[in-house]
Amino acid sequence: MIKEYILSALIFADAPLSEQDLADALGIDRRSVRKRIQSLKTLGFRIDGTPSQGYLFLDAPDSLCELFLRARLAKAPHLHVLPSLSSTNEWVKRYWRSLRHGTFLFAQEQTKGRGRYGRSFYSPRNEGLYLSLLLKKPPLPSPFALTLASAVAVCRVLEALNLHPSIKWVNDIFLNGKKFGGILTEGELLGRCNTYSHLILGIGLNINTSDFPSELDGIATSLLQETQRCFSLNLFAVILVEELLHMLNELSSFSSFSPQDSLPPALLNSYRSRLFGVGSSILYGPFESAQPTKGTLLGITDQGALRIQTAHGVKTLQSGEIRWRPLSTSAIKDN
Repeated sequence: MIKEYILSALIFADAPLSEQDLADALGIDRRSVRKRIQSLKTLGFRIDGTPSQGYLFLDAPDSLCELFLRARLAKAPHLHVLPSLSSTNEWVKRYWRSLRHGTFLFAQEQTKGRGRYGRSFYSPRNEGLYLSLLLKKPPLPSPFALTLASAVAVCRVLEALNLHPSIKWVNDIFLNGKKFGGILTEGELLGRCNTYSHLILGIGLNINTSDFPSELDGIATSLLQETQRCFSLNLFAVILVEELLHMLNELSSFSSFSPQDSLPPALLNSYRSRLFGVGSSILYGPFESAQPTKGTLLGITDQGALRIQTAHGVKTLQSGEIRWRPLSTSAIKDN
């Protein structure tokens, strides 16, 4: 706790802090302060200065650091960073009963990261942000509304960096027509009730990934590839968590699980303005169990379902997948 306090004091200080100032504030001697400053440097924190002139915080470590995130995010006290997990969602799903509401779990890498339909999500160490958020205190938002609102939250973070993201319905974040990240919301229903015991929001974002597997060429992208510069994983995580907390506050009054209920107007407007591919010719599935069907993407309904113009009228898609990749005509049917 002493080291965490010293780090917080340095981060938020407007001027260098002397050893004596820190020692007096903590009720310890200067030698103990110096020892903990050195420990922070060993962890990768860049701290400039001398015992007499004072210390100045410069930068966080390159790798995701729980100590830094906790120091910056007082409104997210239940936050953890683990070095490696198969999947953050799977870990939270396994231990959710013993975790606190509002727990944020980050992993520096995922060995079996996954998205919708069980597909893998490439998650190399210290190149992206891989996190899950546990919600278990009622009233819970609907999983669908949480997914849409989280996609908007991620876009807002990117827009603050002067980027122009879009959302591929329902849960993928695009930059320049390529996938930058994805969202996976999972939960567990309470018996036959249309109520969830908990929800797990999983987010994976490609931040500093320089090379993707060959099967993702032309499909995936990262901030590094789009901007030609590296980003601080720690600072991006701070901004993202703050935006997610803001999003949850906006959703706090919407707990309907009925697919017939309209989503909040502000959420609908935010999502619609960022929806990728409106007016484009698309294919929609499910692709694994049926032939894809042709249509034109019109937008979303007030309930968040996709509206598609087909040869036989407007179709509403509550679930499924859309693609822009061309397929052979024998594999496509009109609807």
